[in-house]
Amino acid sequence: MLTVAVIGAGYRGATHLETVARLYDRYRLVGVCDAREERRDWARARYAAPVFDHPLALLDGVRPDVVSIAVPPDAHHLLTAAAAARGCHVLSETPIATTLAMADAMAAACRRAGVVLEVAENVWRFPQERLKRLAVDAGLIGAVQQVHVWYRSGSYHGTNALRRFLPGRPLRALGVTRPFRVTPYRDLDGQEQRTQTWELGVIEFPAGETAVYQWPVGSDRGNLWEVVGDAGAISGADLVLFDGPDGARRRIPPQPVSEPDAAGQPILAALRYDPGDGRPAAVWENPYRRYGLSAADDVARADVFAGLAARVAGGTSVGDAKGAEGDWPAAPPAGADFYGAPNARADQELLMAIRESARRGSAWIDLPLPAGRQTAFEAQLHEEFEARYGAPPFSDPEALLGRLFPRRGLEQTVH
Repeated sequence: MLTVAVIGAGYRGATHLETVARLYDRYRLVGVCDAREERRDWARARYAAPVFDHPLALLDGVRPDVVSIAVPPDAHHLLTAAAAARGCHVLSETPIATTLAMADAMAAACRRAGVVLEVAENVWRFPQERLKRLAVDAGLIGAVQQVHVWYRSGSYHGTNALRRFLPGRPLRALGVTRPFRVTPYRDLDGQEQRTQTWELGVIEFPAGETAVYQWPVGSDRGNLWEVVGDAGAISGADLVLFDGPDGARRRIPPQPVSEPDAAGQPILAALRYDPGDGRPAAVWENPYRRYGLSAADDVARADVFAGLAARVAGGTSVGDAKGAEGDWPAAPPAGADFYGAPNARADQELLMAIRESARRGSAWIDLPLPAGRQTAFEAQLHEEFEARYGAPPFSDPEALLGRLFPRRGLEQTVH
């Protein structure tokens, strides 16, 4: 069993804490850090764990096997460096980092320390996404030609979604962005927002496959994507088969299979597409039903933590950066239990290319981006980091953490 500490007890951190509690035979919680007193009080009362107001105090006080980093991405590379220097394996929330240089610094720190770096990308681990990939791998829609992604809850999730179905090396990307006024609202950090940016990205692949990603503004439409092959498609959650020469369409929704849990309540045991025409069904089985986990995000988080535990136990993989220029990681297969820094970086690289293209007036950007050379968009993000925190992003990590995690002055804290 691994000991784990969670840094950040806000919205995402709270979900990490709940997942750790469910995986009782794999993890034991030994500490929680948050700059806000009310969150520390909540974590102490709910989980009976030691609490800390500064991450270095937590790392030095409990020396966990694994550190779960659930704070905004500006701090990911700093916390990863501090954790790796103490021999802790790292689970970072998404996106892996604000820029590719920060992501590379995280991977390098973990590689030097010989510890595992995992990133909590959950979209590809959702039950229906696992099922979709199984259907594609079984050839039910033929060769994938187009992917269209409409994603509102994290741009990097959108690029992750499309990479699941076009896993090869992309050729180039184009981006368009436009600001729009919106009704004032408060974001997850409690800051009032009055504008949002609409974003469109087009990614081309050498054989002509095309992916289109969009971050919508002011729409009630939820996350949606379509995967179009030459023999069928996946539209939303449904499998669509192109039957016969007349082009007839047959829509097959995913069929849930439930079973009672220990309390007699129904829990998701499996999802399946059944073509019903002699072809085998595509079936995903829930490996976490014994923990009482059924909701998509709960299953996905359990998969993240379980995969990390398996990788640590195997002792065969440490944090790794993208390799030589021209390398591009293949997206994890349908049954994979690990995502890793190269995939997290690739998802973020697509987003950096789309935004650099928009900055250049929607010029095409060749992929992969040149190794070791930051885009002007990323340079701007580094400048904004220094203006916000008073030091460059690659200054001494532990000194910088003192700027991001003050013990007092809660209005300045990162959470």
